[in-house]
Amino acid sequence: MSQELVALIALVLSLGRALVVVLLAWFTLRFLDKRIGLDFKNWWDKADDRSKAIYLAARCFAVFLAFAICMA
Repeated sequence: MSQELVALIALVLSLGRALVVVLLAWFTLRFLDKRIGLDFKNWWDKADDRSKAIYLAARCFAVFLAFAICMA
Protein backbone atom coordinates (compact mmCIF):
# COMPACT_ATOMS: atom_id res chain seq x y z
CA MET A 1 0.00 0.00 0.00
CA SER A 2 1.15 3.47 -0.72
CA GLN A 3 1.88 5.94 2.03
CA GLU A 4 -0.94 8.23 0.89
CA LEU A 5 -3.51 5.43 1.15
CA VAL A 6 -2.37 4.56 4.65
CA ALA A 7 -2.58 8.24 5.66
CA LEU A 8 -6.08 8.50 4.18
CA ILE A 9 -7.26 5.40 6.05
CA ALA A 10 -5.79 6.77 9.30
CA LEU A 11 -7.55 10.10 8.72
CA VAL A 12 -10.91 8.42 8.08
CA LEU A 13 -10.55 6.27 11.20
CA SER A 14 -9.60 9.28 13.30
CA LEU A 15 -12.56 11.32 12.03
CA GLY A 16 -14.88 8.38 12.62
CA ARG A 17 -13.65 7.97 16.18
CA ALA A 18 -14.07 11.69 16.83
CA LEU A 19 -17.62 11.61 15.46
CA VAL A 20 -18.53 8.62 17.64
CA VAL A 21 -17.17 10.32 20.77
CA VAL A 22 -19.08 13.56 20.14
CA LEU A 23 -22.32 11.72 19.31
CA LEU A 24 -22.07 9.52 22.40
CA ALA A 25 -21.55 12.57 24.60
CA TRP A 26 -24.45 14.41 22.95
CA PHE A 27 -26.88 11.50 23.24
CA THR A 28 -25.81 10.83 26.82
CA LEU A 29 -26.69 14.41 27.70
CA ARG A 30 -30.05 14.07 25.96
CA PHE A 31 -30.70 10.87 27.91
CA LEU A 32 -29.86 12.64 31.17
CA ASP A 33 -32.23 15.48 30.24
CA LYS A 34 -35.06 13.00 29.77
CA ARG A 35 -34.08 11.11 32.92
CA ILE A 36 -34.42 14.22 35.10
CA GLY A 37 -37.74 14.99 33.48
CA LEU A 38 -36.75 17.91 31.28
CA ASP A 39 -39.20 18.20 28.41
CA PHE A 40 -36.86 20.03 26.08
CA LYS A 41 -39.42 21.35 23.59
CA ASN A 42 -41.68 22.86 26.23
CA TRP A 43 -38.75 24.21 28.19
CA TRP A 44 -37.18 25.77 25.10
CA ASP A 45 -40.42 27.56 24.19
CA LYS A 46 -40.77 29.02 27.70
CA ALA A 47 -37.13 29.77 28.51
CA ASP A 48 -35.63 33.21 28.14
CA ASP A 49 -32.57 33.85 25.96
CA ARG A 50 -30.13 33.84 28.85
CA SER A 51 -31.27 30.40 30.03
CA LYS A 52 -31.01 29.04 26.50
CA ALA A 53 -27.48 30.42 26.12
CA ILE A 54 -26.35 28.92 29.44
CA TYR A 55 -27.90 25.54 28.56
CA LEU A 56 -26.26 25.41 25.13
CA ALA A 57 -22.90 26.61 26.47
CA ALA A 58 -22.94 23.94 29.18
CA ARG A 59 -23.87 21.27 26.63
CA CYS A 60 -21.11 22.32 24.23
CA PHE A 61 -18.58 22.42 27.07
CA ALA A 62 -19.59 18.93 28.20
CA VAL A 63 -19.39 17.51 24.67
CA PHE A 64 -15.98 19.01 23.98
CA LEU A 65 -14.69 17.98 27.42
CA ALA A 66 -15.74 14.39 26.69
CA PHE A 67 -14.13 14.70 23.27
CA ALA A 68 -10.87 15.93 24.76
CA ILE A 69 -10.79 13.19 27.40
CA CYS A 70 -11.57 10.38 24.96
CA MET A 71 -9.21 11.59 22.26
CA ALA A 72 -6.25 12.16 24.62
